[in-house]
Amino acid sequence: MQTETFLEEADRYFNAGDCISAMRTINSGLASVRSAMHDEEWKDFVVTAREHPALKTTRLCPFTSHAARRPYGYPGDAALIDYIYGYVKPELDKLPRSIYAHTVGAAAPRAVRFRRHLLANLIDRVLHEQGTGASILAVACGHLRELDLSRLISQIRPQRFLALDQDENSLAEVDKCFAPFGVSTELRRIKDIVVGKVSYKPLDLAYAAGLYDYLDNETAQMLTRNLFNMLGPGGTLHIANFLPGIEDVGFMEVAMDWWLIYRDEKQMLALLEGIPDTAIGSVRQYRDPDNNITFLEVQRQ
Repeated sequence: MQTETFLEEADRYFNAGDCISAMRTINSGLASVRSAMHDEEWKDFVVTAREHPALKTTRLCPFTSHAARRPYGYPGDAALIDYIYGYVKPELDKLPRSIYAHTVGAAAPRAVRFRRHLLANLIDRVLHEQGTGASILAVACGHLRELDLSRLISQIRPQRFLALDQDENSLAEVDKCFAPFGVSTELRRIKDIVVGKVSYKPLDLAYAAGLYDYLDNETAQMLTRNLFNMLGPGGTLHIANFLPGIEDVGFMEVAMDWWLIYRDEKQMLALLEGIPDTAIGSVRQYRDPDNNITFLEVQRQ
């Protein structure tokens, strides 16, 4: 069977100490199998593949094993993203070190790092334009690590920079790192915004980094509409989503148990349904250099 062949080949590479060839074989093989299977067939395959020695070897990587364990009870937690950003630097040797270097250096993590830089630049743009009167909302903020890349947050204290998350541990880290710069935190479920329970208007910038990767279309559409309605005149809503067909998807789902909801540009634009065209000043879409994430910026008229 072809699927068994590429995993066995990867296992031979691992045993020979050739981590790069092993990981490339696993990534390309899983991506190929996933694209050829229906959803239910793929889910059955995932259960079996996880027990293969080659996949068990990948769990020597702390980034991979953290994702699979879900220590905070949900996928893609802020502590996991800190591996990608380099805030966590595990002491490893030989094979685990090689696997770790490959996983955090793969295309999807590179896109996450690009997203972080992009958000920092966006925040600086708003701070430059609005000065101390700026009002910014970060939704599902995680550890808010983009502020470490901001050039202006230490110079311009915004009128309001509110960071929302459902995780108390994440907010505690934000408080520790960024409260001196005027950032305030709020423990808040996304559902509260989706159903219109809370509002933070008027905002110059509302953004969500990785949140939309976990939202179904109805929830994402309602959230988009409500966040847009919180913008003041000229305010910007910035959202991002991983694109379908990324090269890391098979490895993420099999080895890391990290399942996302993927959207292309057309599907992102569909999230604007219900917002009057007359209320929209401009719409901009773009991607990261590796074509892993699509970004949508909507400016209020």
